[in-house]
Amino acid sequence: MRKFFKPFFVIAAAAFALVSCVKENDAPVSGTKTVQFHASSVETKTAFGEPDGITYPTLWTANDTEIKVSLNLNSPKSVDVYPSDDYTTADFSATLEDDGSGSYVFYSMSPASAFNSFHSTNRYLSANIPTSQTPLETSVDESAQVLYAISDEYSEMPENVSLTYKHFTAYGKLSFVNLNLDD
Repeated sequence: MRKFFKPFFVIAAAAFALVSCVKENDAPVSGTKTVQFHASSVETKTAFGEPDGITYPTLWTANDTEIKVSLNLNSPKSVDVYPSDDYTTADFSATLEDDGSGSYVFYSMSPASAFNSFHSTNRYLSANIPTSQTPLETSVDESAQVLYAISDEYSEMPENVSLTYKHFTAYGKLSFVNLNLDD
């Protein structure tokens, strides 16, 4: 009888060891997901608004049709952007690949024509600034007013993301008073 219990004990112990070593897979599931974005900052894009004292707000314009958006600086895509009726905010959505990383940061650049690249290895953005610019009567050249946004970090792929854009380029508005242009 002793020989019967010893092999049974060894087999039972091995089965227990196999069962106790099985680990649940907690990795996030990858796939695609549509994310809704909202540019909520007053300082967004791209024409100058009516001044508030000496401060000129920048606004989205009807000419802003596409921006670049990326998840974790990978696979940037152009998406349509929809300014609000008063051009102070804008909304857009993008279908992005969930990389399953558990760390989600969204990057955006406007206009899409200025986009050069997002570099995930060195973690930076680059843009093409037009060398030839034509200012509008009351504003700078829209193509030269490049903006970027970086979202907060999310631990799960969000459905809604709020972005605040910052200026990638510098510009200014000058006014000349009592300037005699006759000569």
